[in-house]
Amino acid sequence: MVYWVAGNATLTDTLPGGAVLLGTFSSTLLPLPDTVASSSGQLVLFSLADNEIVDVSKSFQLKDSTK
Repeated sequence: MVYWVAGNATLTDTLPGGAVLLGTFSSTLLPLPDTVASSSGQLVLFSLADNEIVDVSKSFQLKDSTK
């Protein structure tokens, strides 16, 4: 599963309460709510089978929120 975590959070073994589910890792497209697309944050890969975070991206922002 792919989640969005806003900000530059330090993640441990569990997802933070504000994590937004974007979809499955095998999806060709991940729908992004406007709040996700215009805020900085990290993509988090989470394994439901192991109930743990598999990997985390560097913090980034998809589009400029001032436009």
